[in-house]
Amino acid sequence: MGFREVIVSLNDLKDKKIIQDYAIGGGYAVIFYDIPLLTYDIDVFVILQTEDAFHRLYEHFRKKGAKIENVYVYMEGMPVQFLPD
Repeated sequence: MGFREVIVSLNDLKDKKIIQDYAIGGGYAVIFYDIPLLTYDIDVFVILQTEDAFHRLYEHFRKKGAKIENVYVYMEGMPVQFLPD
């Protein structure tokens, strides 16, 4: 599993109206626009629908049995950090 599957999952969150939209930041964004570099996680900036949407986002992953450790949700085996708009 990899980055492509994470993007599919993020688009699923949009379809389910859990997030309004998202943007990839951090090292993965740099890799896309500049030189390859080693990065540990995927930083995802999210636009939320409501004030409680951040809670709903994490609840969605808990119900799916996703591993949540510190600030990371492991999506498709990759650590993802969600950052609110």
